[in-house]
Amino acid sequence: MKKILMSVLVIAVAVSIAAVGLSGAWFSDIESTADLAGSPGANQLVAGSIDLDEIRGTVVIKDMKPCEKHWDYIVLHNGGENDGYGWLHFTNVLNYENGIMEPEWEAYLERSGDDPDALRYDNDLERFMTVDVYVDLTWDGEAKGGRYVIHQDDHWKLAELECQWIPIGLLPVCTYVEVWLSFHIQDEAGNQYQTDMVTFDIEVMLQQKGAPPPDNEWPSDMRVLRLENKDAAWAPIIEMNSTYGILTYDCKAQKFNYSFEGYGLQDVEYDLIYYADPWPGNKPGALIGSGTASGGRLSLSGSVELNMDLPDPADWNHPDGAKIWLVTAIDYDEANTKMTAWNPENYLFEMRLINYNDTGV
Repeated sequence: MKKILMSVLVIAVAVSIAAVGLSGAWFSDIESTADLAGSPGANQLVAGSIDLDEIRGTVVIKDMKPCEKHWDYIVLHNGGENDGYGWLHFTNVLNYENGIMEPEWEAYLERSGDDPDALRYDNDLERFMTVDVYVDLTWDGEAKGGRYVIHQDDHWKLAELECQWIPIGLLPVCTYVEVWLSFHIQDEAGNQYQTDMVTFDIEVMLQQKGAPPPDNEWPSDMRVLRLENKDAAWAPIIEMNSTYGILTYDCKAQKFNYSFEGYGLQDVEYDLIYYADPWPGNKPGALIGSGTASGGRLSLSGSVELNMDLPDPADWNHPDGAKIWLVTAIDYDEANTKMTAWNPENYLFEMRLINYNDTGV
């Protein structure tokens, strides 16, 4: 009986070994979609398009006076394959003195109390320019109505809107959108702003539906200030000039949160300062940041504890706004926040006065 069992066991082992030896003998066949199309690449993954056509029109309004309302518009068209959401912002906002009339000069003297040392030229008209934004849709040739994005009663100034992404809503494919812009000078803008001029660019972004909003989502407390070098007549040197600075700052926070980019500078140490009139600028003034330019480029950023609003009440420019300058460090006493020399050809000056609300004081 034992011999029979042993024989069966030997046979089972032999069969197992034979099966292992035949493991690579499965039937198979291979086909390819390349054979169906006659060439490789029959399967395709194609990205869609989000394409905003070139902006049509520019805004040109002349002979503006306080309390008058003026409208102009630009036209947008979604020329892509997909609906998208539109965002608009104003960039490169620049103010110009644009000549001084007799009543303008008299207003300057009156505001300075007939003190030549306190005399300043006001040309930051954007601080008194209230803006309306109205979006009017025409879809497949049919008017779809419009809506206000910013209304006059919201009291948004052009100075406050610079570089804020303003939502203008859904732009379906084949849609023409008229963005109507209204600008009106507020009545508190006195004679010192006669003949002054503001120029700016309009940038529009079309985003894929579902995409997160821009970083500075509307509304934002972030503001942008341009700093320029100036000529002997105290006019900003802008045309054909690559020397300037861009300050981005939080206008309402416990600390003065900022970033600054300077271009076309000397490769020397600079101080970014709050200059508070009168000379030498320490009434009270403040040092915001310091750094050395390299290759003409200067990058600064930080959160500075100023412990005051800008402008400070002691500043001669209060309550209108504060001056922000970029000066060479050799001409500035950082410890006492005052100028020690005057070489304006080496500095950058604010293109408008700014306001900052220190919520920690």
